[in-house]
Amino acid sequence: MKKQTTNFAGFALIFGPLIGLIIGNIIGDIKVGVAIGPFLGLMLGLLFSKMKPKDKNSEDTKKKDNEE
Repeated sequence: MKKQTTNFAGFALIFGPLIGLIIGNIIGDIKVGVAIGPFLGLMLGLLFSKMKPKDKNSEDTKKKDNEE
């Protein structure tokens, strides 16, 4: 659980402002890009944290197998 939180914080704090600067350069207004950046980082962090494949030994799989 802690590793996932660290990855999420990494996306929010590192990739968010970088993407914001890129978008700011495309739009032509750096201030708008910097303002949008952290929100994009949060969205990317949520997206990539949900896309991880489930492990065969994960708790969710064990619960489903035990119910059957």
